[in-house]
Amino acid sequence: MVSAVQKPLDIEPTATSPRIAAFSISGGIFKKPHRIEFPVPANAEPEPSVLILSGSNGSGKTTILKMIAGMLEMNFDIFRKIPFQFASLDLSDGSSLTVHKTQNPDFPLRVTFGNLSVELFKIRSKSGYPPDHYPKVQHLRQHALATLGQINFELLDIHRSLALKGVDPDEDDFAARNPEGHWVHYKHSRPGEKVTTLSERVQTFMRDAQINYRRFFSAEELELLPRIVERFQKPPKPPTAGSLMERVRQVQNRFSVMKRFGLQTDDADLKALIDLLEDEHHAKNPFSLTVIEAYVETQETRNKARELIAKRLLEFESIMDEFLVGKFVRIDARSGLRIQTKGGTALTETELSSGEYHFLYMMVTALLCQRLGSIIAIDEPELSLHVTWQRRVLSALARCAAGAAPLFVFATHSPAISAEHSDKIYELSAVEG
Repeated sequence: MVSAVQKPLDIEPTATSPRIAAFSISGGIFKKPHRIEFPVPANAEPEPSVLILSGSNGSGKTTILKMIAGMLEMNFDIFRKIPFQFASLDLSDGSSLTVHKTQNPDFPLRVTFGNLSVELFKIRSKSGYPPDHYPKVQHLRQHALATLGQINFELLDIHRSLALKGVDPDEDDFAARNPEGHWVHYKHSRPGEKVTTLSERVQTFMRDAQINYRRFFSAEELELLPRIVERFQKPPKPPTAGSLMERVRQVQNRFSVMKRFGLQTDDADLKALIDLLEDEHHAKNPFSLTVIEAYVETQETRNKARELIAKRLLEFESIMDEFLVGKFVRIDARSGLRIQTKGGTALTETELSSGEYHFLYMMVTALLCQRLGSIIAIDEPELSLHVTWQRRVLSALARCAAGAAPLFVFATHSPAISAEHSDKIYELSAVEG
């Protein structure tokens, strides 16, 4: 099962957006209190960071991930089921969402965010609240999600189900409708859509990345203002028709890759630039060449932005080729993903083996991650993976997220995964005894 936080608004995380600073849990089955600090993103080049929750079976790794996901979704079913006393999700802006276990069997949870606090009914049911109580629940929810909705968190729990499972709105006191009134729990979907396949997720990414590449990639070299300032400080040499023609040809040479992925190309604009440069009147006119250079630079910038998308897609295909045997996965402009055997037989996603599907799901999730603020939590990534795949999975995830700086949170007891990242491990003790 994959769980993802549904944002109330399509908010793009920024460097100043709140992030998870720590998660604390104590009491009940957690006989030893835990405070798990989340890594602080690096300020330099975008680079994925790692947090590993390690421990034996029954140590609470999966429960903790589900609690974090539940708090971000404002869905507290896991807290209703698990014995505990106190949990806190602390954010980098100083705010905290806390959950206390009460002594009231009908209203067993007290949820607090800022100066707002409510007690929740024992099951998710609007009918369980007094008339004056439920509006307070909704008010806290809206207030909290204005902050929590900026955190891009996704929990992969693949081994339990290959299907994306929705939430029954009739039993969810914290469920959210989108503006069209649909119950949608997948953060990359448009209003009214419910994304259910990996192929659809890839299609959505390719569309959204072309609309706003900055959402997914760090690319300071494409920013316009620094280049303008540089020109004032060090005026460039006057362009020649030959140098401009060469630059246009270099842009054109990458169009075949762009078109294979269905990325937009500016063929007509480049042809118009070539016609101008082949016109002797413009080719010998310094003023004309200066104007043409501005348009050439615009095309180069657009092409570099598309290159960021193509590079990540090509890296994804390369990784799948390195891991899969006897079959391949290709990005397809029409269907999102095309899966085939080497013999030419087309496959659906769910016709892959459990290990192959598990790996593909993780790679697609990394492929789609945003430039800032993405947290990809994976429960037992080693399931159904050969030990050689386990050793390579983290580096593969990092490669898939090229140009972004996600945080990968693993809940695992696999030595193959944690061995090379001993400094990133939070060790959980068994909850029993």
